Amino acid sequence: MTITDTVEHILSDSRRSLFAEQIVEEAIRKHSIYITSEQVNAVVAQEPERFDYQSNGSIMLHYEKVFLSIANRLRDINRDWSRYQNDNVALILFIIRLIGHPELISKLGFQPEKYTGMSFEEAAKDLIQDLVRHSELPVDQLYNFNKQELRFSWKDLAGFESDIRSIPDFYFGIYFSNLFRSGDRYHNQYLEPNSTCAELIASLASTLPGNHVLDPFAGIGSFIIEFDKQRDFTKKKSYWLADININAAVYGKINLFLNGIDEFVYINTDSFLEPSIVSPDLIITNPPFFHSSDQRDVVELVLNQLADEGQALIIVPDGYLFHSKNKRQRKMLIESGQIRSIISLPSSLFMPFVTVKTSILHLVKTCTQSQPVLFIKTDDLTIENLREKIPSLTQVFSDRMAQEGISKLVSVEEILNNDTNLSVPLYFTVSFRDYGNNELGQLLKPVKKGVSYRTVGKDLLNEERIGLPVIRTSSLPNSSEAIYLNIANTKSYSSQLPGVRLPNKTLLLSLVGPTLRPTLVDTTQELILDGRSVIALQADSEKVLPEYLAYHLNDEPILEQVRSYYQGLTSQYIRKEDLYKIRVKIPDLDAQRLYVDEKQRILGKSLNQIREEISYERFSTLQHSMSQPLRNLRGDFDTLLAYLQEKSEEQSAISFLDYTAPVFEDETPEELDKTRLISVTNRLNTSIKYLQNSLRKVDALIKTSEPLESSPVQIRELLERVLDMNNNNTYSYRTKGPDVTVQADQFLLDAAFSYLIENAVKHGFDFRQDSERNQIVAEISVRRFQNVEIMLMNNGRPMADGIGSEQIFEKGRTSHKRSGSGFGGFVINEIIKKHQGTIELISRPSDAYPVQFRITLPI
Repeated sequence: MTITDTVEHILSDSRRSLFAEQIVEEAIRKHSIYITSEQVNAVVAQEPERFDYQSNGSIMLHYEKVFLSIANRLRDINRDWSRYQNDNVALILFIIRLIGHPELISKLGFQPEKYTGMSFEEAAKDLIQDLVRHSELPVDQLYNFNKQELRFSWKDLAGFESDIRSIPDFYFGIYFSNLFRSGDRYHNQYLEPNSTCAELIASLASTLPGNHVLDPFAGIGSFIIEFDKQRDFTKKKSYWLADININAAVYGKINLFLNGIDEFVYINTDSFLEPSIVSPDLIITNPPFFHSSDQRDVVELVLNQLADEGQALIIVPDGYLFHSKNKRQRKMLIESGQIRSIISLPSSLFMPFVTVKTSILHLVKTCTQSQPVLFIKTDDLTIENLREKIPSLTQVFSDRMAQEGISKLVSVEEILNNDTNLSVPLYFTVSFRDYGNNELGQLLKPVKKGVSYRTVGKDLLNEERIGLPVIRTSSLPNSSEAIYLNIANTKSYSSQLPGVRLPNKTLLLSLVGPTLRPTLVDTTQELILDGRSVIALQADSEKVLPEYLAYHLNDEPILEQVRSYYQGLTSQYIRKEDLYKIRVKIPDLDAQRLYVDEKQRILGKSLNQIREEISYERFSTLQHSMSQPLRNLRGDFDTLLAYLQEKSEEQSAISFLDYTAPVFEDETPEELDKTRLISVTNRLNTSIKYLQNSLRKVDALIKTSEPLESSPVQIRELLERVLDMNNNNTYSYRTKGPDVTVQADQFLLDAAFSYLIENAVKHGFDFRQDSERNQIVAEISVRRFQNVEIMLMNNGRPMADGIGSEQIFEKGRTSHKRSGSGFGGFVINEIIKKHQGTIELISRPSDAYPVQFRITLPI
């Protein structure tokens, strides 16, 4: 296999764009072919008809670029198609596709001969009318395609025909399906989350017996399409599909045809009201998460429709696995042996349309006796890693075998002892018996009733410090360096709720997030507690010191237990009953006092060392960085003072074009211009700004030695504000991706991103005042569990040779030979590290955006 074929095969198999480094990794891992990034980039450059670059530097197949280019042009033509815009674009592309493929026309039940000899425009109009009549498209789409004032002419689209026909069926089917994933939330509740989920379901289902397959909530048919690719073609399969959404039904049929499936039945119906007339022996489905109301029972519906020996794989919200309202049904299914397996799924699988955490439920219609339930854990994987693990997960599922850290067989008795809780992480917790000699519930008791509110609504909050402070998770310190509540850091207040005065040394614990944030109350001020996220507890003074608990609950053995008890759909939390199970080591009171004294001594020494380092090392760096602008200021100020003195003595008018120093015969025009008054004042202004900027960096650096003043920060809003604030017609910018919220110090994040942008302008852009040439792009994505990734890219000058992530963030190192203090990169790195994040320089000299920074922050 040539390098070109290898690259194409990897991109085709991944069904997404990849960076050259990722292609190299895949080539080694999957094909044992050793290539380099340089070879990959060379192939892409030499084969423009097979490959293209995306704006972020990743590599895509040329077919995809052609498809997306045409789709975007159609969207631009028809901007008034709001809700069904992507559907209409897909339909137009399908019509263009049909004109050149008579075999597809036959599959739809039409006579290809009817359209032979017609012009492109005539064939397109007849085909759309035939599809409208036979597919019963929605009323608003009928209106769009039949009204007189269409925004396009089929004749104008004839130029797309050859490009659309050049795309192979396999790729066209993939890109066609992807159009629906960029639609609105209402539409996408009826579709599968992504191709990885469809591949996993299909792979698992391929190990189950069954010739008659049903998907009662089929969407665009992706589960059936992927399953058909996995099946044994020596055995005939029959497919039934149904969906309440007319759009999904219409485009599902088209999608099945495009992927080579000719024999199927797809009904547009509500599967809850009109169950299938068939009794399938296999059901694979992804029910809508936002279906109405009375919690229509998908599990019951699926079991009723199955044949006697049938089995099913359905995606359910994790709430079904542990919520009390489903407890009775879970108990019945567990005791009867109808639940065979549960496979957890990554939390980001349905994003950005749905944030609900989900799992796959494996059911059987009948079972002679109860059996252990197989739990398979994948929620710690990224979507990319999940796809790579599909073969091994399928093997574990098929063999029903236990594998350390991945799968586990759990007895019915153990599940019933856990109150029928089927949450997968619960059964992968290690034994904490040896972690401590006491449970928290034996040492703490809740503060008297009436202290907290179950939830404090947003309408009751304000940030103007009017009323009483509302204590939420964000109000508690997120560091073991501070264990006492600091009211000054509280962001939310309420003037509408009454408060209480908590007893001294009340222990506050967070019920949400990755840590408990143990905090002691040492104020007599009235407070309001948001009981949804914070619990107030009092320690048994005869057994434990509150200060000891405040420090000890930040230790790793405690955090490991907290993580194991996490639950939740859209956010992670720990139940109070599980909080009380956490085991802690409690020595005698004298040993506790020694522990507290040692902690305070170490932390006090650590803080002093940090402050000393800032006052000495950081100051010496600052002194060095300011020395040159200070000399410039002194020289320019002396020049300006002499000029003003001379004009005063002559009683002459002042002009900015006047010369302020003698002109020598050998001076160049550029040097001559520097002697003008306007140049001197400009240099003064520049030096002052430089000094101000250096002082801001020192201020930011000093704050990194203090506890973070965390508050909810919307990343996209912050980026847009900083990009706009630093833009003086210097560059154009755009931001892409969801508006993810993180807990962070807004001042410090503002500073970090401002310095990155300042450096791009100062060192990267040759044309300082050219917003058409200079571009900055910020891309936001959720890449890993509880992490957001920001790609900040610019199209300026590439980094100098030898400048990488280690060098650019090193104190005293600058990316430009003739300017810069080498202070900014160091400060940026310190800020990101303070937030438990990472920052990496990606230098791509041959890319459209040669300078890229990848920043990750915990959510």
